[in-house]
Amino acid sequence: MPGHLFVVHGDLRTLRCDHWLFPVDAGLSASRSWNRTPTWARIRDHLPPRLTLEERVAEVPWEGERRPWPTHVASGSKAHEGWQAVSARQFLERAYAAGPTVADRDRPLLALPVVGTGFGGKRRVAGAVLRALVPELLDFVAHHDADVALVTWTEEDFAAAQAARRSARQASGVDPWAELRPELQAEARSLARLAARDRLVVFLGAGVSAGAGLPTWAELLDRLAVEAGFGAAEREGLARLGHLDRAQLLALRLGSDPTALGRAVSRCLDVGDTTALSHTLLAGLPVREFITTNYDDCFERACDAVCNPVARLPYAPASGSRRWLLKMHGCVSAPQDIVLTRRDYVRYAERNAALAGIVQAMLITRHMLFVGFSLDDDNFHRIVDAVRRALVGAERDRLGSAVSLFPNPLVEQLWSDDLDWFHLAEDGGSTVAAEARRFEIFLDCLSAHATAPHHLLDPRFADVLTPRERALGEALRPLRAWLASEPRPDEEDPAATAWAMIDDLLDALGNPPASDAR
Repeated sequence: MPGHLFVVHGDLRTLRCDHWLFPVDAGLSASRSWNRTPTWARIRDHLPPRLTLEERVAEVPWEGERRPWPTHVASGSKAHEGWQAVSARQFLERAYAAGPTVADRDRPLLALPVVGTGFGGKRRVAGAVLRALVPELLDFVAHHDADVALVTWTEEDFAAAQAARRSARQASGVDPWAELRPELQAEARSLARLAARDRLVVFLGAGVSAGAGLPTWAELLDRLAVEAGFGAAEREGLARLGHLDRAQLLALRLGSDPTALGRAVSRCLDVGDTTALSHTLLAGLPVREFITTNYDDCFERACDAVCNPVARLPYAPASGSRRWLLKMHGCVSAPQDIVLTRRDYVRYAERNAALAGIVQAMLITRHMLFVGFSLDDDNFHRIVDAVRRALVGAERDRLGSAVSLFPNPLVEQLWSDDLDWFHLAEDGGSTVAAEARRFEIFLDCLSAHATAPHHLLDPRFADVLTPRERALGEALRPLRAWLASEPRPDEEDPAATAWAMIDDLLDALGNPPASDAR
């Protein structure tokens, strides 16, 4: 089966994948952003003396996931823009032949940056590089059962890469989301429109973090049982109990320290700086409000990586952040607050009324998208019931949408008055890993349709603009030049507000710094 090309806004150095392209020049030198990484410290003593045009990829010893492949991408400014695409294809072929390193993914994930557009000599013509690179990546996934993630660093890079993929799609006539049924593609487009109008809030469940190698709820409880000293026979007995009672017994076994269970949870969820592809795709959405019952901090790190951090409620309610994440059940950084046992759930309402109120407000005023969440959490049921009672007699739309891996007709019937349901599985014979991958493709489709044209006014990306976009950019450039030549009004000037609004708009469309504007 063919693979899929993902376009993501994130940090290649932390994305969980099988193989990734580590950019170097012919002499195996790396730029500052790469040679200060732990990866460089592990591979620098194993590099060959030099790479050639014919052999641009070096193989270095590596154990485990995220195997790096030092690849010569620094062509200099005079080389043809397709030069980087050749380097990328060599990396993909070598990495694919090496086989997978991530055991729980349906097929290998190979990741690379927009090669050559940093210190590789092609920064000023990044659009031309993308125009040559993206069709090469699409051709690779069309002929290999592996996925590719093109990881972009800035909002402008991300928008331009999406534009390059749209252009390649139109030229080839191939649907990049052909693995999604038409109704799933339509739902992704509908959700993207809500996100663009600031009407979407995302609720993340444990399923989102599974791609980072984190345990499911049941697996977490089993690991905690081992840490608490339960024997094999006792663990079999625990497995027959409900999750809340299992957690309560674990807390008792771990001793009188009320933070002992929370600290054990934090240890079980420590995956270093790793983020899953799903975290990265969600972090790149133009959404300001997120809610989660997850304890891990993978999503927060994915947001930090793209310089769009979330204020973490209630722990770090930074007023300067453009968006926030509500941690309903605590966080690994605050073990004392982790909600896991039956006692925690019973006392939740009195301890966390303010947090529940935020969720209720979002359910009433926004469209909530549930991803990776089973909707069987008792606290969430109480919160939704309060919303139902508050809206008795009122005309209302459904509270949101839920995307699940497999159909569950009984659960869907329970929530039929409140949620639109969409399942990913094509048939009953599919696997969890296959549908988890399809979920990533759904997020990629949503992200592609929600991405704003942040590259429109950046001359580096002129080669990926459509004729109408190019005409719009030309119409806006005189305004940009006029604003740059005029003294900015002070706060008392009535024009100051309009000036600031136009400035923000131009910045959002890729208004480059003065040094790049020529």
